[in-house]
Amino acid sequence: MLKFATSGLKEVELLDAMCGTGKTHNLFKFIAHNPQEHYLYITPMLSEVSTRPAEELAKFPECGVVFEEPTGEGYRTKGDHLIVR
Repeated sequence: MLKFATSGLKEVELLDAMCGTGKTHNLFKFIAHNPQEHYLYITPMLSEVSTRPAEELAKFPECGVVFEEPTGEGYRTKGDHLIVR
């Protein structure tokens, strides 16, 4: 795992491992057990954004975590949807 941080900015962790090693499952397990934090889930496959978070978080129903996919609706861009709060 690589960790990136610049003075005054939040830490970013990059997780890279072989397929099938449990990266996604363990990521969402961590998110489920730390719901007070905010996370940005980035994946190269659009299908992973639309279905995987809901599937993984359903394994931890007690966590109350809600996954929000930006649509850009009501905002200038999808990026604005994430930033403007």
